[in-house]
Parts: sequence; structure tokens; C-alpha cells
Amino acid sequence: MGLSVSNILTIEDARYVAKCFKDYYLKFESIQDYQYECLKDRDFVPSLFGDNEEIFSEFDMSPMDMNFKIHSIDTMTQGKDKYHQLFSNLLELTGSNNIERSIPGRKLRWLIEETNTGKYVGMIRMGSPTTYSKPRNDLLGEVAELKHLNHRMMMGFNIVPTQPFGYNYLGGKLLSLLCCSHEMKRQFDEKYGTDLAYFETTSLYGSSKASSQYDGLKPYIKYIGLSISDLVPLIQGELYEHLCDYFKQRNNGEHLVPISSSSRKRKMQTKWVAEVKKAMKDFPDEKTDFMETITYAKGLTERKRTFSCNYGFSNSKEVTLGKEDTLIPNPENYHKYELNHLIEYWRKKATKRYSKLKEEGRLRTTVETWDGNTDIDMIR
Repeated sequence: MGLSVSNILTIEDARYVAKCFKDYYLKFESIQDYQYECLKDRDFVPSLFGDNEEIFSEFDMSPMDMNFKIHSIDTMTQGKDKYHQLFSNLLELTGSNNIERSIPGRKLRWLIEETNTGKYVGMIRMGSPTTYSKPRNDLLGEVAELKHLNHRMMMGFNIVPTQPFGYNYLGGKLLSLLCCSHEMKRQFDEKYGTDLAYFETTSLYGSSKASSQYDGLKPYIKYIGLSISDLVPLIQGELYEHLCDYFKQRNNGEHLVPISSSSRKRKMQTKWVAEVKKAMKDFPDEKTDFMETITYAKGLTERKRTFSCNYGFSNSKEVTLGKEDTLIPNPENYHKYELNHLIEYWRKKATKRYSKLKEEGRLRTTVETWDGNTDIDMIR
């Protein structure tokens, strides 16, 4: 038995971890099942806002009458603590994907307020780009060096409208357009010394949903391809915490991955899988069974649609590849990426949507939040 086949796990330990993985993943038949489980695992506080008083609820208001204010949490000097907490709480209440509360690395968070009502319509969280993206490589024609990638690209991690503002007014499209604005680029550049040439993001779902909030926004946001689906959905909730402690105890009280590490959950789970495989080296049938569980888990993940915006520059590709140094505005459409222009572009689309829903009696008039018990369709 002993530790001869692994520095951390005995074979008995590995069998236990493998069973945890199997019991966790085999209860899901689809990615939607997994997402609902993630929602249920949230540490939800029922009385967070009383009657959801911070969320936009004036559904008799036309988009033509709306005005917006951006609260840039990571650049403000006053009230940061208040808006930081408000942002986190609203994202927990509204987001239908799993919310990572702390993402190491660069970040820029916007909380969007409708100023006539003083209520909030959405949250945006931007950060450093992923190191690998097949659609991005296809767009550029080759793989960009990491130093250029970090200097020229920004990733949208959470772009979430409150509901039903999103449904009634195409709120997801409003937030997506704000991410394309020169104002977003300016704030990120000033904070991190970058000179962004691209903003990119992925749809929350692939084939499970027929459309995305990023669709229909050309020329601002363009679809550039499907991501490669070869990742295991991350274990969440109590089981994740339990396995962290389990491995820490068997690693002389040390974390397998430093707390400050970026993408820590992903790296942690990758280590777990590697340690189980090492411990099962001399037990091929059990190792095969474990890897079948991993293959099943990968099958739950969908290829996500990837979208990109070049902020109205004509040579974004060249500067991102390091072949040119200075971004050149496209004289035909650069001005269209100004904040006011983007909002007016949304306003026309939203008015058409709102009028149609109102005429057909399909407006949603109840604020939709996750409370752990609701039957509303949070996976949207």
C-alpha cells in the first residue's frame, strides 16, 4: 500500500477521490443540470435586498426615456466598498452561471445604473485574456506572443443584465455594446498601462441555446468561431472544499496550488486528477474506470461561441501580433464606438423589442432573482 506510487495519495485515498468524482459527475445528464447544481450551491442570503429594491423594475418605461450611469468600481476613489458589495450581491442574485468571487489578475468592473429610477440594470466584469483560444488564433492567423496578448486584449468574464430588464429591453446587448466602447478601453488602458486592440468574450452556452446576447451586433461584435471543448466542468460547493482539505491533509498541510494563483480552481482540479492517476499506476482497470468518469465529465461541456470587437481600429490584428506598434483608427467607423453612439444604437433595437412585447402582452413585470427555491428559468 504505502506511498510508493504517489507522493500524496495511497491507493485507498485515490479510490475515495475517484468515487467522489464519479458520484458528482454521473448525476448530471447535461450542462444545464450542472449549472442548476452550481446555483443551488451558492451561499445565498435571502434578505439581501428585501424586495429586490436595488434592481430595475419600472417596466412601463420606454427605452427612449432611459439614461445610464456607469459606476466603475475599480477606478473610483469614493464609495468603492459600497459599490463593490452591491456589484457582488447583484451578480450573485442575477447571474445564471457559476460566479467566481475572486479572480486573480487584472479586472475592471462596471455597475450600470438607470438614473431616472436609481435602479441597476447590469454588471460587467472584464479581465486578462485566456492564454489559448482557437477562434482567436484563427482570427489572427497565428498564435500571438503572450506579451502582446496581455498588452492588446481584454476578456469579458461576466456581462450580466438584471432580469427581466435583459428580456424586455435586450439588456444583454446594451452591456455587450458598453464593453466595445472607447470609454471601457480608456479605463482599462489607464489602469494597467495597456493599449487594447481587442475585446473578446464567449457565450455562456453553446448548442443548448439557439441564440446569444452577442448575436446581431455587427459591426461592433463579430462571431469568430467555436471554442474547443476539452475541459472538465469544475467541482463546486461543499465537495470542492472537502477535497481541498482532503489533499491538503495528505500534502503535509500545504495547498496543492497557492491561494494567490490565477485560475486556482482549474489548476487544483487538474492536480487532483494527476495525483489519482499516479496512485492508480499499478491498477490499470481502476485507472481506466476513473478516466471514463473524466471523459464523461468533459462530454457535459459545450463548445462556446467566441465573439470579438476591435474598437474601430483598422490594424488590430497587426499590432496584436507585434508586427505594427501603433493602432490606426478606421475613419469610416471609429467614432461609432463612442459611448453615446453605442447607447443610441441599442436604444433603437430595444424600443422595437419593448414595443413588440408590450403589444403582444408578453412583457415580464416581476424581478427575477435566484433565491434557491425559485422555479424561474435562471438558465437563460
